[in-house]
Amino acid sequence: MITPTYARLTQKSDLTSVCLTVMHVRKLVWIVVEDSDTRTYLVAKLLARCKVSSVHLNVVTPDYYKHDKWKPRGVLQRNAGLSWIRDHHSIDNCSGVVYFGDDDNSYDLRVFEEMKETKGVSVWPVAFSGGVKIEGPLCKDGVIDKWHSGWGSERPFPIDMAGFAIHLCLLMRNPKVLIGRDRQNRLSKPGYLESNLLEQLVDKDLLECRGPPDEAIVWHVKTAEPDIPREHNDPSDPLDIEV
Repeated sequence: MITPTYARLTQKSDLTSVCLTVMHVRKLVWIVVEDSDTRTYLVAKLLARCKVSSVHLNVVTPDYYKHDKWKPRGVLQRNAGLSWIRDHHSIDNCSGVVYFGDDDNSYDLRVFEEMKETKGVSVWPVAFSGGVKIEGPLCKDGVIDKWHSGWGSERPFPIDMAGFAIHLCLLMRNPKVLIGRDRQNRLSKPGYLESNLLEQLVDKDLLECRGPPDEAIVWHVKTAEPDIPREHNDPSDPLDIEV
């Protein structure tokens, strides 16, 4: 599982929540990629305590990219995770599934069990994504009946990044495919990261429905920024306490 992360007040609590979930998943490797010049002590310490096999990487997003609200986020970090996976596997050693799990999501353990059966690309809906209660494929009798989204219905794959998993062999057979580029190697437009990635890997009619058809098993929750108006950064404040 590839998880991009960046420094903020809720970073530790968000990563802790993900840790408490993935530590119950057998044979999972958690690749955490910081948007930072260096691998921070906070994240390194958290991963050391988390009882799951992990990889700690970092790559910084340029300032001009961060300050443009229309630029997709987490692109360089997810691609760093993909590069690490490709560097440590081969087409002859590619059993497994790749999943992009953000640190501000909540996960039912069933999603990890479901994705283990992935043969190419498996999909499921994600709650609270795209401005609607549920976004992604709506399946019936094991096949996609229709797609539900709050915007961009013309997207080839109107789905959230947490709504699909890719078999590792498929990625190894397509070594040049990265996030953030379309088939013509042009930069992805906002909201098209998922579509531009998937359209290079799979035909829409070959997607595999996973998960229960009548409930969500992944939630795009986004922890609210803490409301701490009485924090004045006085010299007497306990600023040395890590949160």
